[in-house]
Amino acid sequence: MDVLDKIAAENALGRVSKAGGTSPLSRAVDAALTDLGGLPGKTALVIVSDGNDMGLEPLEAAAAIKKTYGDALCIYPIFVGDADDGI
Repeated sequence: MDVLDKIAAENALGRVSKAGGTSPLSRAVDAALTDLGGLPGKTALVIVSDGNDMGLEPLEAAAAIKKTYGDALCIYPIFVGDADDGI
């Protein structure tokens, strides 16, 4: 884990040209549960997704990680794409 580099994050998001494909978002959030373990203080989980075809698993994973870290974790979802049904 690194401290947020705002310029690098902005550049990375700027390279997203289109959404598509499958996304194992719930597995990524579950992995973050482990990755964030032992970090001192408050932290953020930034999720970039088109939100399509997700089902309830990502919400359940987000609820679990939030339950574990409580107020020490903020989750920021960033929507990419233009599909109305992706939100």
